[in-house]
Amino acid sequence: MSNARGCGTTSTKPTFMSISERDLNQALLWLCVFGLVLSLLRGIRSPNIWSAMHYQLDYSMGFLKRAFAGQVLSLMGVERGSYSEVFFISFAITFISVAAFVLLIIRSRLHCATGGLFFILLSVNSYGLVYYFHTVGYLDHILMVLFIASIFLFSRPSPWNSLIGSGLFASGILVHEIMAVVFAPVLIVFLLVQERMRLALLLSAIIVAFTAATNFLAVKPDVTPEELNQLLQSKASFPIRTDFAYILYMDGAEHFRAHIGRVLSAEFLWAFLPSLILFCSISFILMKASLTAISLARVRDDGIAKPRIGFVLARYAIPIACFSPLLLNFVAWDAHRWNALTVNVSLGCLCMIRIAKPSAPPPCPTKATVVVGLMFMFMNLTANYGMFDNYVAEGAPFIQHIDYVRGVIEGTRDFPQVPPR
Repeated sequence: MSNARGCGTTSTKPTFMSISERDLNQALLWLCVFGLVLSLLRGIRSPNIWSAMHYQLDYSMGFLKRAFAGQVLSLMGVERGSYSEVFFISFAITFISVAAFVLLIIRSRLHCATGGLFFILLSVNSYGLVYYFHTVGYLDHILMVLFIASIFLFSRPSPWNSLIGSGLFASGILVHEIMAVVFAPVLIVFLLVQERMRLALLLSAIIVAFTAATNFLAVKPDVTPEELNQLLQSKASFPIRTDFAYILYMDGAEHFRAHIGRVLSAEFLWAFLPSLILFCSISFILMKASLTAISLARVRDDGIAKPRIGFVLARYAIPIACFSPLLLNFVAWDAHRWNALTVNVSLGCLCMIRIAKPSAPPPCPTKATVVVGLMFMFMNLTANYGMFDNYVAEGAPFIQHIDYVRGVIEGTRDFPQVPPR
């Protein structure tokens, strides 16, 4: 497996016992498309009630946290209380986020060499992508769109692009506070690799200050949780989750105190560690590829010269960026969700480095990495971790999906079907 430099790589004539690199790349590319479709079919389902509840919030009761998305939809005239509209909006956002990630990969040219295609193949066949499709309707997908849009703007240095990119990232923090934990470290890595040290430091300070300010200024509803549930139910055409309202009455410190005991319990570790191994093993491979990409970029730019400060700091920041979603286990539920996010964030980090330094050749996996990666890819394809709402990922030939489509055609099933609470 050669270390190809880009799409212009020439291929040798295949023999009886060999295959040209061009044909191998095409085969891997089709396997990536197949893996993407397979992960979609395994994890996709209707948006659950918990995710639909986020769109019912707005600023009519004050500066509530996580109400920005609902406020924007309200200004757009969307009927947020209708599950049908929430359904179509959620799927539209999910597919837009996937399209944005595909554009990110294309922009990084990671798909133009065999080594890069291997890392893409490893990611799209992971359970992390299955979980991503499973969380349709969650605010994570809006955050992904805003993050990638800000990266595209920061990749073209100019004052206006930096200002608009910062505004998009700040709006992501208003959508959900995990934006600062999950995506900010990757953005800082991107700026460090670009050697934009002052902007990286300034943006880090702005993100910390803005996140702290939004959490400090966020108000709690001036009614009881029971009264808030009645108000939300009066606006929604579907049965709401009555436990959702309680997140609006807790700040970060209260979330930490409520979850730290759970994180340290034996029951949590028994369920968390296998998930951590399954997801983060792939994240570790992608993180190593990012570190290799940094080394290749430094050698290409500096030869044997002393490494510049941006590359040095980036090497320390990359592990933090790839595994930062794990910190959310201390303040929230959904352990598998945070573990799965490490896969998507790690692939995004690798793409960021390729965009920041397009002159560097893509990293090429070693034989041991390929063997280990294929092993974990097989484990991801055969594993069946439980998801939200007692949902289990479906396997081929996807009988449940076929039965549902047949029921919709025959008129015996509703579309969209409101999931149970």
